[in-house]
Amino acid sequence: MKYDIVKLDQDITNAENELNRLVDNATEYDKLYEQSVVTDKVIAKYLEAKQYLENEKKKIVKDYSELLNKPFRLEMTIKIKEEVRKSFPNAQEEELNHFSNNVYVYATLRACNIDEQEIVEQLLYLNNRYFDEMQEDGVVKNTQITNANLEYLQKLNDKYMKLIKQKM
Repeated sequence: MKYDIVKLDQDITNAENELNRLVDNATEYDKLYEQSVVTDKVIAKYLEAKQYLENEKKKIVKDYSELLNKPFRLEMTIKIKEEVRKSFPNAQEEELNHFSNNVYVYATLRACNIDEQEIVEQLLYLNNRYFDEMQEDGVVKNTQITNANLEYLQKLNDKYMKLIKQKM
């Protein structure tokens, strides 16, 4: 089952706009009621889709929580954050936290020999959640770390994967 949350959100807006138009035009009760039912159904479908996607996300994350939630997690993410801050001093705290957590997740799952596709799914989930929280009008504002090159990322990940392997 595939859901397009953005389309469903637009469908809600369209249904609500139609309902408002009918109210503004003092349309007869039966038509208002019919449009109200249509609007309710679209909202219900949106809520169902959102719940389904949340459950799918929880399944993905749940699989690796034991591997990721080690006693040294906080220590590692703080070290990563301090190192990244040196390279990106203008990065906001939220972005540093998110990026450091991503490095930790990637390095830890690689250290545990998790399949690359599984790691990508984890990072997609984390990034989607971050973008949902941080976006304004569909765009994440004031990002600094997006300028990191592949060599920098690889070096960072290799360094912390080795440290994490030592801690395990």
